[in-house]
Amino acid sequence: MIKPRAPLDEYARWCIGEAPDCIVAWWLVTSYLYYVRDISLITDGYYDELCRELAARWDAIEHPHKHLIERRALGAGTGFYLAEGAYPRMVVGAAEVLLAYGAPNLPAGRDEPAARVPAPIINAKPQGDLFA
Repeated sequence: MIKPRAPLDEYARWCIGEAPDCIVAWWLVTSYLYYVRDISLITDGYYDELCRELAARWDAIEHPHKHLIERRALGAGTGFYLAEGAYPRMVVGAAEVLLAYGAPNLPAGRDEPAARVPAPIINAKPQGDLFA
């Protein structure tokens, strides 16, 4: 399992706070990386938190990829059931961009991200053409 120098828990929390329905995108991106690429960008505890929050807000969430998530699997805290080919290219592309460029810094006391971190978040090379 490849782990980043610093998990993206706080950045994910900020994004979801700004756009609550993007919890679906974060769940899909982190599930893809964990179950397909063997890379963990967030802590296991935060992934479990995402699952609980998704389940709790299920009926209120509107997202074009929500249908890919099995609500009953959220109770088990897993996305293992999704086959590699089931992830939309948009999700795979977002995952590769996070790997390649990292996420904006969230300095203590700020409500918005600062400039993007220029170095890769982990030592992993994106695979394939993101825009194919």
